This record gives sequence, C-alpha cells and structure tokens, in this order.
Amino acid sequence: MASVRVGRLCVPLQVQRAVLLVIFSCGNLIDGTIFQQPEERCYHASRERLQSVALNNTLLLAAVDLPLWEFFGPSWVLSAQTAAISYWLIATMDNDTAMAVEAAGYGHRCVLVPKPKRTPPKPVPRAVRKRRARGGDYDTGHVGNGSLPDRSGYMWNSITWRGATWGKVAAVAKLVDLGFNVVHSDIDVTWFQDPLKLFLNLAEPAVAMVRTEAAGTREGWLAAAAATSSPSALFATDLLTTLNTPTGGQDSGLERSCDPSYSLNTGVYWVSGAEAGANLMRGWLALRDASDLNDDQQALNVLVRGTAMELRAASLPAVYDLRAALAAHEQQQVDGGIRRTRHAPKRLGVPWPLGGTLRHMYLAAGAPGVAGAEADGVVISCLPVSSFSHTYAFATSRLHELRQHPLYEVHWVWGGKSLESKRQCMRDAMVFTDPPEYYNPHRVMTFDLEHQEMPPGYNTWPSSRTSEMVDFSLPALSAQLQQAYWALALAMAINRTLVLPKFRCYCAKNWFATSACRINSERDTVFPFPCPLSHVFRAKLLLSGELKVADPRPHPHLGSSPSIQGGPTWRVADVREPSFLSNPRTDESLRFATPSLLRVRNNLGDADDVMSGGSTSSSRTGWSSIDNSLSHSGSDGVSGSGDDVREIVLDRPRTDRELQELLLAPEYDTVRVLHVPRPAAVISGFADALMWQQYDTAVQRVTATWCCHSTREASLHGGSRRERLQPLPPSRQ
Repeated sequence: MASVRVGRLCVPLQVQRAVLLVIFSCGNLIDGTIFQQPEERCYHASRERLQSVALNNTLLLAAVDLPLWEFFGPSWVLSAQTAAISYWLIATMDNDTAMAVEAAGYGHRCVLVPKPKRTPPKPVPRAVRKRRARGGDYDTGHVGNGSLPDRSGYMWNSITWRGATWGKVAAVAKLVDLGFNVVHSDIDVTWFQDPLKLFLNLAEPAVAMVRTEAAGTREGWLAAAAATSSPSALFATDLLTTLNTPTGGQDSGLERSCDPSYSLNTGVYWVSGAEAGANLMRGWLALRDASDLNDDQQALNVLVRGTAMELRAASLPAVYDLRAALAAHEQQQVDGGIRRTRHAPKRLGVPWPLGGTLRHMYLAAGAPGVAGAEADGVVISCLPVSSFSHTYAFATSRLHELRQHPLYEVHWVWGGKSLESKRQCMRDAMVFTDPPEYYNPHRVMTFDLEHQEMPPGYNTWPSSRTSEMVDFSLPALSAQLQQAYWALALAMAINRTLVLPKFRCYCAKNWFATSACRINSERDTVFPFPCPLSHVFRAKLLLSGELKVADPRPHPHLGSSPSIQGGPTWRVADVREPSFLSNPRTDESLRFATPSLLRVRNNLGDADDVMSGGSTSSSRTGWSSIDNSLSHSGSDGVSGSGDDVREIVLDRPRTDRELQELLLAPEYDTVRVLHVPRPAAVISGFADALMWQQYDTAVQRVTATWCCHSTREASLHGGSRRERLQPLPPSRQ
C-alpha cells in the first residue's frame, strides 16, 4: 500500500505494477511530481542505515528479484511480522524489484544489492573439455550432444534461477562484510517463530570471538575454532528426519546427526558477522567466479564438505585440485588432528586433538586450487529439520509434532516442482496471501469423499513390501479421483467454485524410488497423510484453468464468474484448497454460511445417495425442496454444525443440462455454500457426448503421475518407474 500526499493529507493508494507518467508517494511536491522521502526508498547497504533495523547485530534477509517478489513477497513479509520478527530486511537485485518493494510500502526495509556480474569464462584445458563432454555442460544449457529447450523462466536449474541463487549469496556477503550476523531466508519460506534467541545461544562463542592479530592467521583461526567448538554458520539440510529426541516443546539444539556426508540446503541459514563468516562468504563467491557450478547450493557443498561430498568430475570447477583434496583426506586418516582438516572436513570436539566429545560440527574443507576459497576457520553445523522444516517434513511426516520440537519455519521445497505447487501447499497451511477477491467467490460447492480401509499393519510394512504398498495406494487414490471427477463436472455445470476435500495419500510421491512408500529411509510418516495438490493433480495446469470444456449452448443464467473464461463458451474448473472455509481471510458470508445439501432420493423414498456414477433408471421427473435439521459430522469442506440446513432432494440423477435448469434458477443464486455428499449420485453425465469426451480428455491431462518405482519394481509394472493415476470412473474407461 502506497500513499498520495494531498496538501497535508496522506491518502492510501493501492498501487499495481504499471508504467506511470507521474510517480505518487508520500513526499514532497516539486513541479507537479511527488518525490518519496529518502527513508521510504530502497537504499544501498550501509552499517549506519541498517543498525536501526538490526536486533542484537542480526538481520533476517530475503534477497529477491521481481518474479519472486511478486509471487511470494507479501506472504513472506506477513509471516515475519506475524512471528514478531522485527529485524527483517529485503535485498532487491535490480531497480524494478526495488520499485515494487517501495510501492508495497516497504522501502524503509529494503536495500539494493545487484546480482554479481558473471566474469568472462576462462580457457578450459582439453582434458576438462573431454570430461565435461561426458558429464554435461552446466553453463550453456547443452548436455552431451543435444541441446535443452529454453528454460529462461523460473524453474529449477534454469538460467534465471541460477542467477538469482548467486544474487542471494552476494547480498548476504555484503551484510556480513558490514559486520552483521545474517539469517538468510529464501522468499518461499514461512516463518512461525523468531529464531534469534536460538541462534545466539547456539553460536555465542563464535559471535563473541574478538578479531585479533593472533587469530588473524590460519593457524590462529583453526585453534580458535577448536577451542570454542561453536559454529560460524548454521545451515538447514535436505534431511527427512532427525536424531534429536523429543523435547516437550523445547529447542533440541544442533542436529545430532550432522556430519559432512549430509547435503546442506541454502534456503535458510545463519552466518556470523565475525571473520570466519566473512571467510565463508568470500570463499563461496570465489567458487562462483572460478567455476561453472550450477548454483549457490552446489558450490557451498563443494566448499565446505570437500571429499565427503560425492564429487563427480563434471560437477567440479575446472581449477579444483581433486588429487590434492584426496591426498589431504588420506593423510588425515593417518594423522588425524585439527590441522589436517582443510580439504576433508572432520567433526570437531573440545578440543579435537585431545579426544573430546564430538559436537555435531566440522571445519569447512575449502576448495584447493580455487583462489580465495580456503574457508579457513569456518565451523559448520546443521539445523534440525524438525524445527527448520520443508514441505515433506511439515505436511507429510509432521515431524515437528512427532518430536515435540518448536517449529521456526517451513521452506516450501520437497513438494511439487512448480511455483503453483508451492503456493497451493502454502494455501493448505493458510499462509499464502492472495488478493481479496480470491477469498470471496460468488458461490461454492463442497463434497465428501469415501475412503478405502488400509490393509492391517500397513504402517509397519518393511521396505521389502514397497511394491505391495504401491499396489494398494495408487488404486486407493484413483478411487478418490473418480469421485472428484463427478464433483468437478457438477461444479463446472452449475457455475460454482469447488472447495476440494482432503484427499488421503497412502504413498509419498518423489523424483526417485520410494522405500516403504516413504522417501529414503525415514519411517516417521504415518499413513494416510493429507495429499498435497501435486500428488493428485498437475497443480500448474489445474490452477491455470486447463480443466475446461467448450459449451456450444451456454445457459443464460451462468453470468460472469471465475468459471467462465473468454466469454460464455467455456466451462472452467475453479477450485479452492480444503482449508478455504476455515481460513480467517475467507469472507464471513462464506465461512459462516449455513450450507444447503443436494441429494438424490433413494428407492425407499428417503433422502439418501447411491454411488451409481450416473444411474438414470428412474423415470420420475419431479423434484422437491424441504427444510430439515441436520447434524454435521465434520466432513471435509462442510462449515458449521447443528444449524438448520436446507436440503434439496432430487428424484433421480440428472444430466448437466437438467441440473443447470434446476440449480441456476434465481432462488438458488443466493445459496452461497452448496454441499453435495455424493456428486456421482446427482449428476449422470453430460447431455452432449462431444462435451463429455472433451471433459474426459481434460481431466486426464490435469491428473498427476506418481513416481517412482525402483528399477526392480518397474519391471513388474510394464517397465515404467512412473504411473499415471486413473481419474475416469469405470463407466468411462
């Protein structure tokens, strides 16, 4: 929200991204143009300006460019504010992003740190060129002898994405050089609690370390690191579980299983403003300038984990001295001790040479052969995934609840691969900030799902029974999709936004083989778990209106709604997440509305449903509307309980055209929430055979594909490691 000054009055003004001839802000009027006050503008980082934002010499930083700011920015800021974090800051990578942040009213929390420019590529030795030809070229977009399609948009490993990752490192390095401790946060992170006290407690000795001439040498820093045995940088990881024991809601400390064999994740980390932190950031950027490593995360893991990382020739900088690193590692196995840990990290004790207890920390290896990438004195440790979480640990295994650890943040990775998948997971958790109109659709529809019972002992089956688990889980999820098939068709026909139910998943979805239907070796997940949208549908397609059917004879009462795209010739599915009617942002007229129930009378004359999937055996044509008092049982998507509910009872299932004639009448336009317990008993299908075929094709297109079987299991399933879910009911297969 920006402001316009009229005389002495500041008037709020909603600013959209646009090209304006006159720039409005709350400032001074000069020659017809109103200029912003300096304190409301993004500024170049200086210690003097940032001290007013920092708390205990610490800043929480999110570095963004324009696409990510527009998508995630408002949600990130709101989460920091809700978590009572006062020391947050936005680093913008270009002027366009700075203008957008200023327009949102956060210019006083904004610094401008442009992306570092790429240095010209250095000549590559012939042996290295051959090595890369076998392993792939990470800089030009070519792999082997073929070229990849243009991936300049925002997706993992695209050129745009890679550039943004290095922009984040440059922003953190700038603030660390100014002497600040920095909590780095990707913009697709949601904060739930303030982590500052935890970070200060975990790293207090390193933060308090005085920069002296004695400690300025490499030997001095190594000795100081061993003596203090406290980290100079703390990183989130790609772990899926934790060895930290339950704590009853108290902090569990550093990750007890942390060692150099674990991959570090650069989405969330803390780095000290002392000399060791500055060494880390300098070494990190040195790797970028000296190599063609894909992104900041790959470079960090090369820098700090050294030979403990699975180092492939194609993934290393051309100047990386792998022989020197391996020799140092072998010598370390013989000699031990702190001074042999430069290229092969070793976990630290207090002190290590005296045989002290290991403390879940290690010295960064450095990158031999890369000038400036020594990383001397840098002590690394890991944050527990139970408190610094990601989508899988938060939504699937609920690890923070299982371990009773405080939840500080969730990084929305380890879910679907698209931005839309991340957004939908955030919507499920009610932490994404959508525009106001999203929370007030004209009319909504909800429905119930019937679920299959799990086989006895399913949660305890070993990995040797993974194939059996998959054979149960995929048909069980497809059966739910086939119920949603009718619900989506009905909602599209009667022009209602469909609030999806909580689909139940009995097997995780990943990009490599599952074990006991879980990812890797974690066994914390208890089945069933609520499915992320990307487990059921292709989120990007569904949410962009790709589930649509051309209607040659649109009903005159359809009107204008989110279900109409490009005029009244398309029916388009418009959906909301299962938590929508519980979200405080949702309009009260929907949240507190008493739903009307739509049913079909059974053969006994009762208002009941038959899962007929489109049965039209009855020849009766009448329908009735009665008032009834029903008690809700807490079914997914139904709001309220114990109220008088209007029940609409049909005598038989109807086609889409018949239902339009009945339910698009003006008297039902005021029904904000329509609950249909069993849509398959209400809609018999499309009256137009061509529309029905179009719908079947569209539903199959937006349905998710499950992954993955192991190579051995794939041989039992037609040779494919992936399986497409089946959304079509038996009568349409």
